[in-house]
Amino acid sequence: MLGTQVPEDAETVTWSDGHITILPTVMREGQNVLTEDAELTKKLAEVPTSKPGSEFVTHFNFQDTSRDELILGIRASLGEGKCVVVRGAAKPGPAELSMEYLEKRYRIQSTARVDMHDMELRAKEFSKPHVAGTVGDLISGILNPNEQQCILDCLIHTGLPEDLIVLDDGLMAWAPVYREIVLWKEKFVHPDNFLEEWSYNLIMTLRGKTPSSLEILVFEILGWFFYKDRKDRRALLQASKSLGDKYDFSQFAAESITVYPGDLIIQPPGQLHSVYTPSPVLHVEATSTV
Repeated sequence: MLGTQVPEDAETVTWSDGHITILPTVMREGQNVLTEDAELTKKLAEVPTSKPGSEFVTHFNFQDTSRDELILGIRASLGEGKCVVVRGAAKPGPAELSMEYLEKRYRIQSTARVDMHDMELRAKEFSKPHVAGTVGDLISGILNPNEQQCILDCLIHTGLPEDLIVLDDGLMAWAPVYREIVLWKEKFVHPDNFLEEWSYNLIMTLRGKTPSSLEILVFEILGWFFYKDRKDRRALLQASKSLGDKYDFSQFAAESITVYPGDLIIQPPGQLHSVYTPSPVLHVEATSTV
């Protein structure tokens, strides 16, 4: 609610698909210190919504597509440099996050020490956004309208949905080759020593909740930027600077997608993207070789 979950002065923006969300807001002495983030969010809201048939994004519905068709389709799309959206790929978690759920589902303890990203600190100095704390600190402050923080790196041992795990070629290829390459001083090393490489990140964006009075059902919104000449990597490097410095999207074809609980997003290596999370969410992120 306005004033209890987000500042009373928080403005809203309407996205190209019709959703309404708040703009990033942390008020200090009557001023929003996240003005640059708010301006970027306004620009992202103007980006056209990605739809089936897109030149750059392949859309799937998990329930309407067989497993074999889905795997082949995802591989083909990534091979062409396209992003992939799979609607309803996993069972959504609970409506509200709690330490009880995190402990039972992911074995994450409330005392687990983490570096939280604080949006106010990030606005002051981009390279120094961190605040030391625990997972419990973040959960307990979920309704604080005066802070916007998130955790970007909390290791867990889970990843792709079970039906799609074979897409992780890096993981699948490890088993038959480790005996030949895992050597230390000409001695065999047990593969369990390398299990940490199989971990995935659990990302939590919890503080700065969306006002329920707007009846917003958004999970998060992702913006993709596609350079017009995919093969010219040097030109892409130069053009990408305009995205961060002036929020100039003119050199890119851009599309946005609203991600709901249970949806799966896969993107090729190096894909330029921006994520806006207007409500408390938890999502699992994996870096895979597909």
